[in-house]
Amino acid sequence: AIAKVVYDNAEALAKMAVEETRMGVYEDKVAKNKGKSKVIWNDLKDKKSVGVLRHLEEEGLVEIAKPIGVIGAVAPTTNPTVTAMSNAMFALKGGNAIIIAPHPRAKNVSRVTVEMMNDA
Repeated sequence: AIAKVVYDNAEALAKMAVEETRMGVYEDKVAKNKGKSKVIWNDLKDKKSVGVLRHLEEEGLVEIAKPIGVIGAVAPTTNPTVTAMSNAMFALKGGNAIIIAPHPRAKNVSRVTVEMMNDA
């Protein structure tokens, strides 16, 4: 849902990012929003991320993943949308909560991105 909402709103989020931060190229930001949302989702979709991940019979080990708690993430001026999206996807995939702290020059586009992800 997070990747889809960023993909579906790639143009609006790119426009907001360029206007608010006064950095970057609109077309490049659209491509990044769409491309990274697809790539990250495809990379994460079939991977187990919590619980028993695998049994290493030869070593006599069981690999177990568990949430670590609350993750703090900084969204930079140069990449406020995709950083918020990808960090949220990684955190939630592992069963963690996340707090995203945007750069002051990107606080509006970061806030809108997080609201869209929360709504989705």
